[in-house]
Amino acid sequence: MQSKENKKGKKGRVSVYPENGRLKVRLPRQYFTDEQPRYALNMEDNEINWARANRIADRMQLDLEDGCFDRSLEKYGINKKVKNLESTNFVGISDSGNKKPQLSTLEIYEMYCEYREKNLAVTTYHDKYNGTYYRAIKQALVGTEDNAVKIFNWLIENKCGLTAKSTLSALDSAYQLAIKQNLVTHNPFLDLHKDIELKKPNKTYSQDDEIDDDTDVLDKTKCYDWNESLLIREYIKNSLTISRWYHIVSFRFLTGCRPGEAYGLWWTDVKWENECIYIRRSYASSVKKFKDTKNGTKRIFPMPKNGELWNLLKELPEGEPNECVFKTKMGKKFNKSSVDQFWNGNKYNRNKGVIPELIKQGKLKQHFPFYNCRHTFVTHQIFDLGREPEIVNAWCEHSEAVSRKHYRDVSSYAMQANPDLPANNNQVKSEIDLLKEQNAELLRRLEQLEKGNK
Repeated sequence: MQSKENKKGKKGRVSVYPENGRLKVRLPRQYFTDEQPRYALNMEDNEINWARANRIADRMQLDLEDGCFDRSLEKYGINKKVKNLESTNFVGISDSGNKKPQLSTLEIYEMYCEYREKNLAVTTYHDKYNGTYYRAIKQALVGTEDNAVKIFNWLIENKCGLTAKSTLSALDSAYQLAIKQNLVTHNPFLDLHKDIELKKPNKTYSQDDEIDDDTDVLDKTKCYDWNESLLIREYIKNSLTISRWYHIVSFRFLTGCRPGEAYGLWWTDVKWENECIYIRRSYASSVKKFKDTKNGTKRIFPMPKNGELWNLLKELPEGEPNECVFKTKMGKKFNKSSVDQFWNGNKYNRNKGVIPELIKQGKLKQHFPFYNCRHTFVTHQIFDLGREPEIVNAWCEHSEAVSRKHYRDVSSYAMQANPDLPANNNQVKSEIDLLKEQNAELLRRLEQLEKGNK
């Protein structure tokens, strides 16, 4: 498929090119005995039309190669008034006589994906739009005759509620965009996703559903308490078969970082001299690429000398500056699949999983995803240690909006105070000022690190 950046196209292939703000198509010379045909597509030069034009070019290329090219051009929706292809001399091409077909649901969705790709995080695009939703649509189209109602019913019967709802929502958006571009006149998927009501989750949480979601980061019912986190870490450390997981699990409980941020930490990000770590990238195992953090920002986390986090990292053999701090037993990067099996277990290879095993032993009551180590750290800092939410936000980068959403939970520790009695204003003020100074110092260090890396 030709992209907008690769305007010239490959030799011997149908290619799309812009001219005076409009798009045109150029047919390969090898199929014609006289001049090389070029035709206007009656499309403006914009991103969505490039996706549509490239699909037309692909269809023409396949027909040329198969010897069934439609010389009337009706099959490809090309305006014949520009030039009548009937008079052109072809080499071994027959007239298919096909009429212009309607765009299929899959074609409309594929164009929508191309349109959205640049505006989505690489993992979101790869895992959801070009992964889960795309596969669900292709599977649903088998035997449903491209009928919206049949597709809806198939998704309901064969996919979980979240996947069905999200897929139908994406198809709704795809058709709405196609209508705006005058590609279709009707949206058969309009609001169908609203007819699906998702059931409330039970006590067991799916790691796939919870991944990279901070909306409940301050919900104490969705994480282990601090004593339970210490129990998990101690169990891993003393187990011969899984002790290698001790450092990355402890690191997540001690910093509250996201899983990908732990996987993507390099040794150059461990600033011993500054007594901090620099969190500036994430590793997406699904696409095997390093990328920016979720919100595209960089932050630092304090690591006092000889403190617990300092000593934890000192136990690891330090590698080259651009090597990952945490590696598997085979020296490879961590990936979601191996983490899932370690944390949740896998019945197919008899992997019990650390959490199911601790529940079986009666040491834990509930199962929470590996992602929720982050929740444990945040709630421990705010509720157990009374840390100012703004400081925890600076460390973990969950938004102020999330804190405000759960302000009732955050303020619960304030219930210990008696409003009928005078407070020690000087003491409160000094503690707040101290926290503000600590936050300012973290920001100052971050600026120094930024300058040092330029």
